[in-house]
Amino acid sequence: SGDKTLKFWRLAKVLNHKREVKSEDSLFKTIQAHNSTVMNAAFSPNGELIASVSEDKMVKLWSRDGKLLHTLKGHDSGIWSVAFSPDSQTIATGSNDGIIKLWKSDGTFLANLIGHSAGVKALAFAPDGKTLASAAEDRTVILWNLEQSLELDKVLAAGCDLVRDYLLTNAELAQRDRHLCDRASQ
Repeated sequence: SGDKTLKFWRLAKVLNHKREVKSEDSLFKTIQAHNSTVMNAAFSPNGELIASVSEDKMVKLWSRDGKLLHTLKGHDSGIWSVAFSPDSQTIATGSNDGIIKLWKSDGTFLANLIGHSAGVKALAFAPDGKTLASAAEDRTVILWNLEQSLELDKVLAAGCDLVRDYLLTNAELAQRDRHLCDRASQ
């Protein structure tokens, strides 16, 4: 929400009413969650975790009772979308710059998925957890083979480690080419 909060609602109270429900009837917790607008939140399928994302470029992982567990940093732009894998072990986050990041549920960074040219608005895992769908403002939907993407990202990162010094110090390279590997290791 625009007020930078994360709100916890008791759905049972909402679903049992046949009339309009006021916030004081079902709202049980409000947390000052982020330093900017909270753009999205998702429950893990096992119900243990909540991930919230914000224009402040951070992902926050919460326990189901609202205790902050981890703050994940790494996006260079506001984050618009978040999804958990079916086994609750992987989190995907999509940002305004078109970059998708994969994280372990303990907060460890896994990989970047680069393919969109505009903000990632929606993410969804397939039921088997092997495919991630992403939809972006560039009017594209990409289906990511996560097993293949994770291996490719590891290979790219290792290769970039080998050539990074060359890219940064070779006088003949154009300035725009000097940072080709920067995103591979973030």
